[in-house]
Formats: sequence, C-alpha cells, structure tokens
Amino acid sequence: MIDMFAGAGGNVIAFALSDRWSKIIAIEKDPSVIACAQHNAFIYGVFERITWINDDCFSYLASNSLSIDPSKTVVFASPPWGGPGY
Repeated sequence: MIDMFAGAGGNVIAFALSDRWSKIIAIEKDPSVIACAQHNAFIYGVFERITWINDDCFSYLASNSLSIDPSKTVVFASPPWGGPGY
C-alpha cells in the first residue's frame, strides 16, 4: 500500500490500524508535514509499521517503478486541495 500524499497522516494511520497490508509506504514532500504525520502515527502506535518517504511522490514512483508490483500494490492518492485559488 502506497499513500502518495500522506499529509498529516490521517489516511495512512487508518491503513496501518486496519492490519490489511503487510507493507505501507507514506510519501510526503513537505518535511514539516511529514514530521506531523510521524508524530501522529507515534501517538496511534503505528509509527514503526509505516515506511516514511520525504520526497515528491511522482519522483519516488518513477525512480522505484521497477520494484513496485502493480498486481500486489494499492496506490492511494488523495492530493492536497487548497480551494479554487490553489
């Protein structure tokens, strides 16, 4: 399971709590936001069950495309939305 836009961690924490996936990768390009996600995951007791990637999700996926098996990987994408002027 790959969360392409981990943000503050709400979705990736829920994925980890579900015990559905053996490997969870959270990608977030903003260092301060991924720090919040990691803190939140620690509070929920799932920090160690998530692989944290501080990078642009498209760059990460492109550079790791050969190691990602699309038949065994769920890619979740909930991009940030800042409104019409974003």
